[in-house]
Amino acid sequence: MRLKDKNALVTGAAQGIGRSVCQRFAEEGAKVLVVDMNEEGGEETARLIREAGGEAFFHKADVSKLDEVEGALDASEAAHGPIHVMVNNAGIVRAAMLHKMSEEQWDSVIAVHLKGTWTGIH
Repeated sequence: MRLKDKNALVTGAAQGIGRSVCQRFAEEGAKVLVVDMNEEGGEETARLIREAGGEAFFHKADVSKLDEVEGALDASEAAHGPIHVMVNNAGIVRAAMLHKMSEEQWDSVIAVHLKGTWTGIH
């Protein structure tokens, strides 16, 4: 258990790679803070980890909003202590080729992929 007594925060953790990372960290002994905008998927990730014997907690947050990420960090640190591992995994795709994206679609991709990484390490 390489992550025993460590706290890990994973964004974009409601499905796919983020869910798998959370599950692996829990298998390695970490307490996992599952962060995502998708409440149903995030709760499911945390539930699956707990059912497998791990510790996981869900916090809904939009990584493009600094106050929401800080809220997730503050809640986790208050309940479990400092974050030792953070994975900035959140990402979105739009159903349009780059040259056909609207400005709003482009802005949302940039907000999650670039600003979301910044909010995680800020």
